[in-house]
Amino acid sequence: MKLSDYLHRTWPRIRARGFFNLAVPFPAGTRAAAINVHLYFVKVFGCKLHADHAAIDLAPFSRALLSGRPHPEIGLNIAHSPVGDGKILAYDSEVHTMRNQAGVFDGLIWLYLVHPVAVKVSYISSTVLKTLLLHDIVPRSSITARGLWWQRAWNVDSRSTGK
Repeated sequence: MKLSDYLHRTWPRIRARGFFNLAVPFPAGTRAAAINVHLYFVKVFGCKLHADHAAIDLAPFSRALLSGRPHPEIGLNIAHSPVGDGKILAYDSEVHTMRNQAGVFDGLIWLYLVHPVAVKVSYISSTVLKTLLLHDIVPRSSITARGLWWQRAWNVDSRSTGK
């Protein structure tokens, strides 16, 4: 089963609970599947950045893909999309640059949406303090997965999430 199929088929239940378990769509090799999902978005995001001629070093993206290891500066957040009213919508947003108050580059945010499931892909520069939470601002809009392997595979620091 693909993660997308699982999320779309069970989205109302997942959204009501506020979490999902990757062992359901990937009962065998769950950790490897989580890493593969992460690497899929590393690839798609890297291609988007290349096509947009973004001024960012894509070598770490290539290294992650070639090594089969998660990109240490890429985080994923799965959330309910703000688009509604029964409309079917699929798109990817522009890449948005994050800068601090001094104008220094902090990272990039990109949204990949297949309604009603949105995946926010965040590139947070390694020079930025890792105290940022990779969750949506709107309370209860974020969907999380549980398990230590998830935190490691998706680069979520357990100290920052309070778990």
